[in-house]
Amino acid sequence: MSKARFGRIMQNLHFSDNADPWAETDRARKVRPVVKKLQQTFREGYNVPTVVAFVEAMITLRSRQNIMRQYLNDKPHKWGTKLFMTCCAYTAYCLRCVCVHVHMYLLLGVCIVPKEKSRETFFWLIFCGKDQHTSELGGDSPTRFLADPNAGPAAVVRKLHEVLPPPEPGVYHAVVTDRFYTSLQLSLQLLSHNVYSIGTIQANRMGYPNEVTTEHATRPCDVPHGSAKMA
Repeated sequence: MSKARFGRIMQNLHFSDNADPWAETDRARKVRPVVKKLQQTFREGYNVPTVVAFVEAMITLRSRQNIMRQYLNDKPHKWGTKLFMTCCAYTAYCLRCVCVHVHMYLLLGVCIVPKEKSRETFFWLIFCGKDQHTSELGGDSPTRFLADPNAGPAAVVRKLHEVLPPPEPGVYHAVVTDRFYTSLQLSLQLLSHNVYSIGTIQANRMGYPNEVTTEHATRPCDVPHGSAKMA
C-alpha cells in the first residue's frame, strides 16, 4: 500500500453514525464505537482485583482541532485530552473504558504507574467538562451523605459499579484516589458498597478531624511522573 493511499484511508476513516441523536452533542462520538469494543476486550481479559486506583493523565495533543484539548500546568505534557482512569493498583491493567455525554466525566484513558511496574490501563475516561450528580453520592437518600460540591467524587462513584462486582456480605474492595477526590462523603458512599477508600487529602476540606490534618504542606518538591503505552 502506498503512503498516499494510506493517507486517504486515514483521512476518511469514520466509525460513528452521524444520524445518531448524540452526534450533535457528544464530543467523543467519533471514537465511541472503538471505546465500546475496548470495553468488551478489556473486561474479558482480566479478573477484577481487590484494589483499584482512580487517577488522572493526559493524551498529548496540542492541535486546535482537538475540541477536548485542555491546558494543565502541573502535567508533564501540558496540552492534550484529560483522562480519568480506574486501574489495577498492582499491574495497572485496563479493564473498562467508557464514554459518557458531554458536560459529564467521559472515559478513554491511560494509567501512570511507577517505571518498575507494567503500564497497562484499567479504565479510561475522557474529560469533557464536569457535572456533579448529588443523588449519586447520597446512598439510599440524596441527603444521607451530603455531597461536597468542590470534591467532584461523583466521577469515582458513578463508574465503579461498572468495574467492580455486585457487593457481597464479607467481600470488600479498595479504591485509591488522589486528594482532589478523597473526601468524607465519598468514603461513606463507597463503604456502603463494600469499598474502602484510600488516598491523600486536602486539609482544608470539611469533615476531617484535626488528627489527620497538618498545618504545613508535606508534598514532595519533585513528584515522579510516568508515561503509558497502549499495545
